[in-house]
Amino acid sequence: MQTATQAAASPFRELRHLDQQAQDRLADLGATLAPMQALKRTGRRPLLFNGTTVATMCGVTPALPFWYELNVHRTVIGSYVSDIRLFHKSPDLHDLFWVEEHDELEAVVSYLERYDPAGDVGVPREMTTRAGSPAELALWTARLQMQVDAITQHYRALAGELLHTLTKG
Repeated sequence: MQTATQAAASPFRELRHLDQQAQDRLADLGATLAPMQALKRTGRRPLLFNGTTVATMCGVTPALPFWYELNVHRTVIGSYVSDIRLFHKSPDLHDLFWVEEHDELEAVVSYLERYDPAGDVGVPREMTTRAGSPAELALWTARLQMQVDAITQHYRALAGELLHTLTKG
């Protein structure tokens, strides 16, 4: 049974045509519904679902110019949503949001294990706008390899922590 304060705050208080028992039941159901989530996705429309966050991990490291945030959500229908976010400290770079829905938790684990963060490293504009000498190209290649190594190491450490959290419970 709900209190007068809960009834006043209930979104179902407008349903006056229902008897008190039905209104109470709707209020109880409304309290158990998971909140609506709207997750940004890079290059796609947002993913909308009702659900809750099962696990989250954020790895901000002052020495790195980027950081990942990893989230796993469970929807009210029982599916799971993986949410990989890459944020850049530089305002010149776009943040990336990779969100996918999965039928089972094992599929989320597999997706997070196979995710390749090297694809999140962009090619610097200077490299694509002018041809360089072989020495300049070798330097660009070394810089890109260092960025790929740094982002891969950061992602794998964070994903390992998240996967440990997911699988231990």
